[in-house]
Amino acid sequence: MTRLEDDLNYLQGASASLETYLLSNELFWPLGGGFSRGMVSSRLSLGALLLTMARLQASANPTSNLTQMLQRIEATRKQWRVHWEKKAVREFTSRLNLWQNALADLGSGSNNEQAVYSVEVRNRVMVELLQVEAGQIPDHELSRIQGLDSKLKSSFIPGEFIWEPDLQSAFPPTIFWYLYGKIRP
Repeated sequence: MTRLEDDLNYLQGASASLETYLLSNELFWPLGGGFSRGMVSSRLSLGALLLTMARLQASANPTSNLTQMLQRIEATRKQWRVHWEKKAVREFTSRLNLWQNALADLGSGSNNEQAVYSVEVRNRVMVELLQVEAGQIPDHELSRIQGLDSKLKSSFIPGEFIWEPDLQSAFPPTIFWYLYGKIRP
């Protein structure tokens, strides 16, 4: 399966389960279905959903099926906006913790640090996407992300976009600067 097929499968499962997920206490909701190598996650979360939507909108020619799924997600988001925002705040903190741990592990000098970075940076991307959806993020969390960004900048070498080229339009360098370069060895 290609990344595009995986993303479409994920979006289909997510759009069907979104209302139940939003009304639950779970932050990561199991999705059925077969996902392969390029999958963001086999669990529904707002961060994974937002990342998948951005990837699809950048790499896919809009099909009626994609358009319908996006409309269904938007309708559910509007109907359950308070639940959506609460999940976004909770996941923001969770993804920020994962990103902080990943940054702490980088710099160990291993040969595959850039490969690890290119996977782990998805948590930083999700933090950015969730921040837009969350409404009110606590000040101490915003300070923490600024501190982590400063730490990363001290060992970051600006350069080429690190994900698949067809995704670049969804992640402009003015916002997602950490996708444009590599970490210093």
